[in-house]
Amino acid sequence: MPNKNIKAALRTGRPLRGRPLCWRYMHKQQHGEIMARLVFLISVMFTSIYGYTYEGSPSEQVAQFFTELRAGKNSQAIDNLYSSNSLMSQKPQQLTMLKQQIGSIAPLYGSLSGSENIHTEQLSPSLVRIVELAKHNNHPIVWEFYFYKPNGKWIISQGTFNDQFQSIGATKGM
Repeated sequence: MPNKNIKAALRTGRPLRGRPLCWRYMHKQQHGEIMARLVFLISVMFTSIYGYTYEGSPSEQVAQFFTELRAGKNSQAIDNLYSSNSLMSQKPQQLTMLKQQIGSIAPLYGSLSGSENIHTEQLSPSLVRIVELAKHNNHPIVWEFYFYKPNGKWIISQGTFNDQFQSIGATKGM
């Protein structure tokens, strides 16, 4: 019965001030439930639209990553690349910082026109290192990716970029 009275009061525009405290609490509780449902629906929609995980070999995942970077979807590219790595979901500050750093590349080095594989190195049956050259108008950027295969599926373990060229050479046997 109090629920009906609260709804009637809200419909008519009468304020809840002056009403018994339990009415105000019930209204806040209903509002909280609605907000919780709304947040849940938005997160489900966001995940279904943007929550895409790269799959396939490490080379295929790197190719998908650079396709999104070329399209100007920097934040989405990082999210998709690292979404397979459950450890990164515990480190949101690291991903945010990486997105900010990537955002500063184009103003400094120019737009991304393409990428080239410099080196792919299988360090073990479950660890692969890929070095890619991101071709920008003013200066290239070297990306270094490490992929790990714990349970039959390749996941990104580490990805870094640099405007210096010391990461280009092979590391196996050094």
